[in-house]
Amino acid sequence: MGLVQQVLEVVKKRNPNEPEFLQAVTEVLESIRPAIQRHKKYRDGKILERLVEAERMIQFRVPWIDDKGQIQVNRGYRVQMNSALGPYKGGPDEQRARPLQGWLAFSPDGLGQHHQIPRIRTSF
Repeated sequence: MGLVQQVLEVVKKRNPNEPEFLQAVTEVLESIRPAIQRHKKYRDGKILERLVEAERMIQFRVPWIDDKGQIQVNRGYRVQMNSALGPYKGGPDEQRARPLQGWLAFSPDGLGQHHQIPRIRTSF
């Protein structure tokens, strides 16, 4: 089994309930497979292993008042994948957007760019 496949297996075990993240990681790792195979320094430096794990995950509470005047409390997340190319990606969002954050962090068109996920409006 090759390195890309080994890393994908680990990611699948650690993130079984995040299909969007798994799809994005699979697409990115498959697209960079030739470079990983050609350059030993990437394998020795554990680049893939570092790339698929967040550097930092911050969880916080988000209290708000719904349309009925009731106080609601949700969880917010900030997932920071890799600061090597510049500012972290991601932003505070409700729990439903968490898989989307992973996807944005791994989307091939978004690597190295700063993205903020829009806040999700909900009615409970």
